[in-house]
Amino acid sequence: MGNMIGPIHDGLPTILDRPVAMSSKHKANTYQAMLLTEAEARGAAANYYTWGADSVSFWNVGIHFGNESTAAPEQQARMARWTDAVKSAESVFAGPRTYRYLPMGKGMSSRKPPVRCYPWYDEGRSPLGHINSPTLTFDEVQVGTRQTFPFRMADGRNGEKLQGKLTFWVYHLPSVADLTIDVNGQTLDAATIRRQPVGKRRGGLPGQRVEIALEKCPPFRGDNELGITLRSHERGDQSPFMEELEIVVIPQRDRGSARR
Repeated sequence: MGNMIGPIHDGLPTILDRPVAMSSKHKANTYQAMLLTEAEARGAAANYYTWGADSVSFWNVGIHFGNESTAAPEQQARMARWTDAVKSAESVFAGPRTYRYLPMGKGMSSRKPPVRCYPWYDEGRSPLGHINSPTLTFDEVQVGTRQTFPFRMADGRNGEKLQGKLTFWVYHLPSVADLTIDVNGQTLDAATIRRQPVGKRRGGLPGQRVEIALEKCPPFRGDNELGITLRSHERGDQSPFMEELEIVVIPQRDRGSARR
């Protein structure tokens, strides 16, 4: 696991809810500058341990304890917290877990030589060519078409109910636009979905933030799909798009089944 979690892209939207977990070496308040938090480390490591890992190793963490500008005391304290949190499966499942899914292939084409020497430079793919989390675009052609955002999550994979919140952002989406949202093909009741302006956590682009309590979600299954169907469309200068999903899981008293 590494200290940085964002893609290469350093344009909009701006990321406004990470007062400490931001790199001073990169453009402020961008995906590229995002650093790992303790809860996000737990979320990532929960998947690693659940799907076969017996330990976690670290990459590019030690340099941030030296003379780098990123080695400020508050950053070292943050790194100490997250590296300690993932030392075992027990410590991972003992605290809150944030599963964050970002457009990791966004901006990859800017890494072409002489900047980097990777095998692959296509947008939406890793440096080794793997397909990353998608950016879903909603325009008049997609009206009525279910688009899917796949995500793997250790919590809830046996269908157990969870406590917490699922959040995603659809930029340039008008408040009057009609969406149908489902999890693994099961449509959510509109009354369980909270929609509001993008708000104070993300900035620079208009749109909607969508929040759903995990208790109201259909069963999860490990490898999941968030389905989004645009039912109406208003022509605008920019097509709405979605590319970031956040799931915060609050631990319950009995987490004995977390790894089963």
